[in-house]
Amino acid sequence: MAARDDSPPVSLFSFQDIITSITGIMFLVVLLLALVILDSSILNSASENNTTPPPADPAELRNRIASLRKRLQDSRKEMQTLSLQMDPLLSLPLEQAEQELALQQERRTALKQQLAETERILRPLQKQNQTLERESRRLLDSNRDLDAQIRKRTTELAAARTELEEQKCRLEKRKKLISYSIDSDFPKKLLIVECNSDGIRVKNTATGELKSFIDKNDLTYASSISAFLKWAKTRNRQTEYFSLVITPDAFGYVNNLDHALVAEGFSRGREILPSGDSRILEESF
Repeated sequence: MAARDDSPPVSLFSFQDIITSITGIMFLVVLLLALVILDSSILNSASENNTTPPPADPAELRNRIASLRKRLQDSRKEMQTLSLQMDPLLSLPLEQAEQELALQQERRTALKQQLAETERILRPLQKQNQTLERESRRLLDSNRDLDAQIRKRTTELAAARTELEEQKCRLEKRKKLISYSIDSDFPKKLLIVECNSDGIRVKNTATGELKSFIDKNDLTYASSISAFLKWAKTRNRQTEYFSLVITPDAFGYVNNLDHALVAEGFSRGREILPSGDSRILEESF
């Protein structure tokens, strides 16, 4: 008795293999298409950038670099979007898919070249930006040093002006001084007694010693005269003599002073200055 054959009359394994192969090819075509579209977007951006001269301003360079980076991010987002659109493309006929694949490969190759060109342009721009930033920092440091020098020079100039004003003031005071001569053959040493509106001052011409009896709190000159006479009594009458140098505004007390010196036995002279501003002794005393 013959064996019974239960196998199906038709086998579908070959048809399933073909369907599986076509599906894989379609997935590959869609992926390549997405890459080509991404490269095309970057290529268009690079073409636009090639016509723009590299900026010299650091801020403009940073803006361009940020713009390029943003476009790359947008392209990546676009690639993700295209990946989500792959399912409808799988329904394309095999011949059309192969043609589209060849076209996309050509575009992908061109896009890679343009992407490389974009990177080539971007690298020197980044280096130029770094150089300009370093130069900017150097200029800022130099500007701070210059500001410090200007402040220092300004302070020195103010001090010099103050010193100049003081020198002018001293010069004006010296213009009021009246020179005097001393008889060196005279045996006694001269004590010059300057009598002005402020009070009494004395200079020992032998030693150069200056002594003031001015009391700014006493407007009647009584304390100045009293202090001077008390000091005068300690001087040697045999070796020293007084010469009164009088300004016009000191006539009120000079006569009494003259009489007091006579009473003490001092020989004395008298000289009248031309004005109240005139001086014999140093004004800065």
